[in-house]
Amino acid sequence: MRRSGGAAAACLLFLAVPGQARPSVGKLMDLLAAASPERKPEVLHALGRTRKKKAVEPLLKMLDFQGQDARMTAAVVEALGEIGDDRALASLKTGWEQLRQKGESETKSAVVRAAIVDALGKLQDPGTADIPRAAIKDADPKVREAAVRALGRRREASDVELLIEAARSGAETAKTAIEWLSEFGGPKAGDALKSAFETSTDPAVKAAAAYGLAKSGDAAALEAIRAAMTAGSADDSLRAAAYLARLGRTEGLEFLSKILADPKSPRRAAAAEALGSSQNVRGVDSLMDAMSDPEPEVRGAAAAGLGRLGGERAWYVLRKHRSDADAGVRDSVRIALTDLGDYAE
Repeated sequence: MRRSGGAAAACLLFLAVPGQARPSVGKLMDLLAAASPERKPEVLHALGRTRKKKAVEPLLKMLDFQGQDARMTAAVVEALGEIGDDRALASLKTGWEQLRQKGESETKSAVVRAAIVDALGKLQDPGTADIPRAAIKDADPKVREAAVRALGRRREASDVELLIEAARSGAETAKTAIEWLSEFGGPKAGDALKSAFETSTDPAVKAAAAYGLAKSGDAAALEAIRAAMTAGSADDSLRAAAYLARLGRTEGLEFLSKILADPKSPRRAAAAEALGSSQNVRGVDSLMDAMSDPEPEVRGAAAAGLGRLGGERAWYVLRKHRSDADAGVRDSVRIALTDLGDYAE
């Protein structure tokens, strides 16, 4: 269903709830042409979320790995990755080679390199598997983390050793690698999780390893997550609660919901973020309530969480808050709605 006011500045809504069509590629292309440079990446994201093959050729024509603004190029690449059409493979491979020739030290190109690796991970073409394998040793942490995600999506046994090496590297890349290893299964991945759980000094890595082990039935790891939730630092407790919620454990959801509902708690926004990352749709109710919180930071975090968890109820409450008094919250709501297939300009 579409509603428009006719003029370029009018409100255009594209609804993607059950039984309704996604936005047309043609209309989004018109919006893209009229959008400001700051808003163009959002429209490109909406194009990718349509998953429509007819958007591929126009997107490929926009690719410019040499002169175009890096943020714009990355948004085009991300849209191609979302659509998942093999016609993008040759251009993405060419772009990777061109940017590598410019040197890994160029921070601007790292944004695009990371987007290329992420997109190739979604396309999962065997002929481009060497790119994420090489990218896992890239100088830029964003590119390395994208490579971990790409290899994780491939689920190839031959890539387990690379993920194990990344899990030992430290920082965010290690946490992401551990989370993907927990999806693999098998003795090598299991040993890596146990090692990280027993020896890591990074609380985030240790918690991710405990989650992976608990998912496979390790009672000691599950108790360690519970202990971190009740007796850990502020960050550790929220992280542990999110993992418990992801495991389907009621106590994790209750812990985060209680913080979010407490008007005196300074951790409400962080609790909303944790609920959004929990992958548990039962967190939607608490996030819906938080959209009425007096603090814009909390409402913005709740909007982002609703966009991640999704569903018709999340979509409905986000639409109700498109005119929030705070500009930052309005931005968060708009982006969350785009994630749900509803683009508003």
